[in-house]
Amino acid sequence: MLLPAEYIPNNITAIVQRGMEMPIRRMEQGEARQAITRAITAVCSTMGLESPAPDALAIAVDTVQKRFASIGANEIITAFQLYADGTLEVDSKFYARLNLKTLGEVLTAYVEYRRDTAAAILRARHEAERIQEEAEAQAAKKAEYDKAFPSLLNNFTGEWQDIPPHWYESAIRLGLMAEPDTATKKAVFEKAKEIASNEVAKEAGEHSNIFAYRHALRLLEEGHTVEARAISISKKLVVWQHFFESKNQVQ
Repeated sequence: MLLPAEYIPNNITAIVQRGMEMPIRRMEQGEARQAITRAITAVCSTMGLESPAPDALAIAVDTVQKRFASIGANEIITAFQLYADGTLEVDSKFYARLNLKTLGEVLTAYVEYRRDTAAAILRARHEAERIQEEAEAQAAKKAEYDKAFPSLLNNFTGEWQDIPPHWYESAIRLGLMAEPDTATKKAVFEKAKEIASNEVAKEAGEHSNIFAYRHALRLLEEGHTVEARAISISKKLVVWQHFFESKNQVQ
């Protein structure tokens, strides 16, 4: 006889996870005994077993509490659902009343049955913790960088070529510089393309290997290298013009 569907969620992972979050061993003693008693009573009722005498029930509860403390009280019913539908292979049977031996065999078989699921849950939990730790470390690193960024600007003494391209996004994100308007972006990008084209052409001319030379020229003709480099140069020029042009001139 199967237990009512409301007792058994469809997803065994959800059942095991709930049991792992609150296993019997973590419960207060009295609360644990009550939860186990309710589960065993529900099993007897739904499987048509004679309700055990108080002493027999107390022994059954004590057995579960001592031998199967790693599972949740909610999993007791799940174990008997799996036993009833033949998922768990147990030699012993119930004959009209709760049998302590069969109770132990069913729960032992269930603990083995859930082992892989529990291991997968632990792996997922550890992976989630690792990701969380990495995210927190990255957040701390970002906060440290954001705090130090104004000093990086104030202490910068290089040329525009030395400016890291990501300073552009940092300055805008931290409110130290407004994002340029469309006209300004277009003007800066045109200048950046001119600089990038000259740089790539110079590099192509410096290749002694004819194949490398031809490859560099092809990239130059297709505009891929120029385009990517011009974007990076644009960011550098915008930061330079906003923070440093009054002190220096773009070469």
